[in-house]
Amino acid sequence: MRGAYLKNTELELCPRGAEGETCVHRAAIVTSDIVSHATIVSDPEILGGTPVFAGTRVPVRVLFENLADGVSLGEILEAFPTVTHEQAVSALREADALIERAAS
Repeated sequence: MRGAYLKNTELELCPRGAEGETCVHRAAIVTSDIVSHATIVSDPEILGGTPVFAGTRVPVRVLFENLADGVSLGEILEAFPTVTHEQAVSALREADALIERAAS
């Protein structure tokens, strides 16, 4: 399982020119009648600005790297208990939306 040791990625979550600023990304998940907001935060004071799940020091990259390595979402959430299921699903949906926008 991959941890917080990071490698370069091409996924850009902050707008160009926002380096050094705090970037916040919100995505809504609608499940039945419940709406919850998961937030990805990029702050120069937290892991040098690496995008992390809000309220944690867990880089979002960890989710994607571990899934790519065949680790289940349940195993990832067990290893990183500060990340909620809703945050993880929100990050996956946001990535899907980014890919769809890029493809169109």
